[in-house]
Amino acid sequence: GDGKEEFLLFGNGKLRVTRGGVKKIVWERSDIGYVREILTGKAGKPATVVVTSGNNNLLGLDGATGQPLWRCPAQNEVSLLPLPDPSEPPWFISRADGSTVCYRALATTNSGEYAPAVGTPRTDPLPDDPRIVRQLPWVRQTDSDPDGPGGAVFLPMRINPWIFLGALLLCAARKRWWSVVALLALFLVVTLVVGGLFLRDDSRMMDPLEHYTWNGWYQVVYFGTFAAGAIVGMLVIVWLVWRLVRWGVRRTFARAPT
Repeated sequence: GDGKEEFLLFGNGKLRVTRGGVKKIVWERSDIGYVREILTGKAGKPATVVVTSGNNNLLGLDGATGQPLWRCPAQNEVSLLPLPDPSEPPWFISRADGSTVCYRALATTNSGEYAPAVGTPRTDPLPDDPRIVRQLPWVRQTDSDPDGPGGAVFLPMRINPWIFLGALLLCAARKRWWSVVALLALFLVVTLVVGGLFLRDDSRMMDPLEHYTWNGWYQVVYFGTFAAGAIVGMLVIVWLVWRLVRWGVRRTFARAPT
């Protein structure tokens, strides 16, 4: 990077850089396998000498000092993609087992060992690890159904939510507010019970490291209206049967001789 020319001499596992001939040694290293290539420096910066060292590792050396800059494994290495700044660790393209992989060399210390990672603490919350995040059981059940929530339920029973909503609207239209409160209380209790049963059965199959994400928690409302509609439907049937039995009993006694 000083505008002068240097010689790069390599032989018998020793790499030597000289200036103004072969006698003035700038630096030398003896842990070299072979010289792979030289990345020319830009904007007054020294070149980077790419060599093999150790167990078939690629090592980038500062052309001015011979100090290691970066290193990476050279197994199945195909080509090198240098960055605009030669001092920055470059990218490598390798191909193995039918896959093409692009990876980057890592910075090293002056001794050639990998430098410890440098970073700054995050102030925002870390995202959940998808390997240990588990969807709520009722969310998984509705997402797995191609026809929407409850599509796997027996078709005639899909009217249960509409039964509950119809009963709620009917009581509100007739201003039977205590019945409205009773229906809403029934819905709340049934929803909590259904959600608890879902969680009880699903938690038995959870890994100890897993935890639930509350995304889509509101979908339990559908199952609550389904169960509440079923209860309202059964109460209506019981009420109709009771009215029919009472009407039959009255008609029988009305026809009996006095």
